[in-house]
Amino acid sequence: MSKLNFLLLITFLFTSIHISKAQSSSVLSYDKEVFFDGKKKKTTHSYKVLVSSKANHDLGDLSVYYSLGEDIDIHNASISDLKGNVIRSLKKKDFHKKNAVGGSTYYDDNYMLYAELKTNQYPHILEFSYTSTVKNMLYLGYFSPNVFDGIPTEKATFKITYPSDFPVRIKADDRFEFQESEEEEYKTMVWKLNESIPFTAEKNSPHARNLLPVVMLVPEKFSYGIDQKVTNWTEYGEWIYGLNAGLDDLTEAEKTKIHQLTDHLETPAEKVKVLYNYMQDNTRYINISFGIGGLRAHPASYVCENKYGDCKALTNYMQCMLKEVGIPSYMVDVYAGNKIKAIDTTFPAQQFNHVILGVVLDKDTVFLENTSKTNPYNHLGVFTQNRKGFWIEEGKSRLIDLPCLSKENTLDSVAYTFSLADENSKRKVWVNISSSGGERYEMLNYFADDREETQEEVIRRYILPFDFSKIDSIQIKKEDRNIASIHYSLTGEYHKLERKIAGMRVITPPEIMDTKIKKPSERVNPYWINVVVHKKEHYEFPMEQMEKLTIELPEDFHLKSEFGEYKDHYFIKGNKIYLDRSIYVKPNKVSLEDYPAFYEFYKSIHKRSKQSSIVIKQQT
Repeated sequence: MSKLNFLLLITFLFTSIHISKAQSSSVLSYDKEVFFDGKKKKTTHSYKVLVSSKANHDLGDLSVYYSLGEDIDIHNASISDLKGNVIRSLKKKDFHKKNAVGGSTYYDDNYMLYAELKTNQYPHILEFSYTSTVKNMLYLGYFSPNVFDGIPTEKATFKITYPSDFPVRIKADDRFEFQESEEEEYKTMVWKLNESIPFTAEKNSPHARNLLPVVMLVPEKFSYGIDQKVTNWTEYGEWIYGLNAGLDDLTEAEKTKIHQLTDHLETPAEKVKVLYNYMQDNTRYINISFGIGGLRAHPASYVCENKYGDCKALTNYMQCMLKEVGIPSYMVDVYAGNKIKAIDTTFPAQQFNHVILGVVLDKDTVFLENTSKTNPYNHLGVFTQNRKGFWIEEGKSRLIDLPCLSKENTLDSVAYTFSLADENSKRKVWVNISSSGGERYEMLNYFADDREETQEEVIRRYILPFDFSKIDSIQIKKEDRNIASIHYSLTGEYHKLERKIAGMRVITPPEIMDTKIKKPSERVNPYWINVVVHKKEHYEFPMEQMEKLTIELPEDFHLKSEFGEYKDHYFIKGNKIYLDRSIYVKPNKVSLEDYPAFYEFYKSIHKRSKQSSIVIKQQT
């Protein structure tokens, strides 16, 4: 998350409001005021919050993120009871300062002031306000009424004053009330929300920024690092390009190493793979805010010497290595995260928090994630796939659509082979897991070199639908580090496969995935599936004295809809009962209008799973 976004979580002033003791926690007022005199920008952030119970005590964790050269003044940090009696207050000296990167010495220009302001007396009112003063800026102003995730904001105001002759570009949601005035040499604009716009985080809800109203103001001419007029995306790209020019200073020792690694290779793709793996094996990533104070990369020589960097530094380093062997590549800005944040394509500005590298080969463009030691070559993971990216190329910068993980390159396949039960109804289980592409692959790949205890915890928590009493012999196989495929095998013990009902033995396999979702009448937000779901499962259940058993199996089932497909097949072969089943769910932004149909699709799969049982009867 960028520093700019962090600042938006810390904000704003107070008004007198009647409060009920039964009222849930809420931001009673949230205000931001900006004054720009043409040289310096002062931004005052203030909020007044009702903290109703201990469940929301973390609202008292106060943080102010800032950069070197930025002045911070704390005006008010206090908590009071509902009658206005102050319980506790803090001053600036009570705030602690630390590096915003968790104490790293790599990058010491981003800082955080933090303090705890809490009490055991509930409900109470928390008030916090401060002012930051800066000279350089990317945004003249940025405002959204969301202060805390899951906590509604009752009222919000954004006021900005700047010189009348200072050209700006403005984008504002029409849900705000707007007022504008001009006095002497300054123009003042005010945006207000006088009623709560609730945001309820739900399973698979869109990013909050896609749902909440926003105001954005940026200078028409950027004077951050270098001067550049920005009225379209090409001009914005020229500014980013110029900001990072001249950073391709690989050391001579590094150049020698690069040629030792690649001069004998025949194709550009081979060279890219080798250099990418070399970078993964010899550098490490340190997380640094991408926003204000963090748009210019460290030079390539810095990474050569220190062997670490943030996303910009490592991407610049990789780009420079490819340039050394004559392969063109380009930085690509992206807003990374599990939830896809929509980019306002009509408003060229800093809307990103991460950077990757696009490499142009003869017939293809490949993308490299330079912060990961485990990502395969040309693999965009769940954090960066299926969204807009900003391709930065001199004179040709543009928004692009980044590739989407698909059914063809994403598959989770799990096979369970059960033994016969012993005298204690305990069965041994052999499990084989093959995963490629998606979320499960990335998790398994990330922990592949970790301790076996950690691997077991991950497998139990995220992979197995059974509560095994014991797991042994975890084996991991990766055939090629540059192919998004991994295989796990393990053995376990399980006691609860069968239920006994009225003299019958019943086996009900667990769901292939969680398809229980809210009813349409309960759903508040659209339902976004950002990553394709493609799973297959195979079960083998051996039976003793099969000739003395009567076995009832569910009939074959096949469900296909616009949202995806599910099918299962139960059958008997030899002395075993088998189940093969699969599910495919397309990436989709399901609107509230389409949600009832999607709900029926998931409901049908859920119902099928709950009603599909193998019934085993002893013949008489």
